[in-house]
Amino acid sequence: MTKAYILVLISYLLALAAAWVTLQFVAEYHIMIQVLIADVVATIIIFAFSVVYKNSSFYDAYWSVIPVVIVGYLMSLQGDAELIRQLMLALVILLWGFRLTANWAYTWSGLDHVDWRYVNLQAKAGILWWPLSFTGVHLYPTILV
Repeated sequence: MTKAYILVLISYLLALAAAWVTLQFVAEYHIMIQVLIADVVATIIIFAFSVVYKNSSFYDAYWSVIPVVIVGYLMSLQGDAELIRQLMLALVILLWGFRLTANWAYTWSGLDHVDWRYVNLQAKAGILWWPLSFTGVHLYPTILV
C-alpha cells in the first residue's frame, strides 16, 4: 500500500471517528439530522486533508464509501424490523460502493493525481478555489448523498 493510500485511509478513519463522536452529541435530533450533521463533520475532516495536501481528490472515494457506512449505521438502529428489505438494500448499496471504490483505487495514481475537473475549476476560481472546493466539491455532494 502506498503512502497516498495510507493517507486517504487515515483521513477516512479520522473522519469516521469524528462522525461517531458527533453522533453522541446530537442524539436528541431526528436520526436523519444526526446522520447529516455527522456526515458534514466527516466531510470537514476530509476537506482539511484536501487543503493540507493541496488535493481535493481526497474526497473522490467519499461518494462510494460513506453511503455504505451510513446504511450500516441505520441498519444497526433498526434491529430486525423488515430485515429482508434492509439486507436487500444493503447488498445493493454495498455492491455499488465496492464497485465505485475499487474503480477509484484502481485508477487513482496517488497524491499527484487531481481530478481534471478540479484542476479546471481551480484555474477559473483562482484565490477562491478553497471556498469553492469546500462548498462545491466537498459539501454539496455530501448533502446530495
